Amino acid sequence: MPQATRSDSFISSFAKQAQIGEYALRPISACSHYILKHLENGFLKGVQDLNPESPEVQYALMEFIYVHAAPEDEVAEAIDIDRKQWKKRVLRFGMTIPISALEDAQDPITKQATAATALACEPQPDGESDLDPNGSRQTA
Repeated sequence: MPQATRSDSFISSFAKQAQIGEYALRPISACSHYILKHLENGFLKGVQDLNPESPEVQYALMEFIYVHAAPEDEVAEAIDIDRKQWKKRVLRFGMTIPISALEDAQDPITKQATAATALACEPQPDGESDLDPNGSRQTA
């Protein structure tokens, strides 16, 4: 996807801040994207293509919402605490999200996660680049 298109897609995905149940979600930031990648959140791995009623999709939704709605200091601890403790936090938080809100969340979250993932760049080994000499991204 060309850079301008990726940026436009990202910006338009946040034109209206997502409201999930009683929670207004913060926009995806560099830090929240990093945390979601660290946690291997399903929405950054394509889980949105699975059955929306599957436990994997429901957990990925709750985790995504938690990362973008819970207090920032609490979310930042995701890097330091073990996965069992993290999962307990997400599940406790998920108890406060009505199932109808969780179902309504999948489409806007999929759009935000897709746009953020499209913008993320992968580091290239020294001397290699996916940019042509004019600075445009090469396509395969």
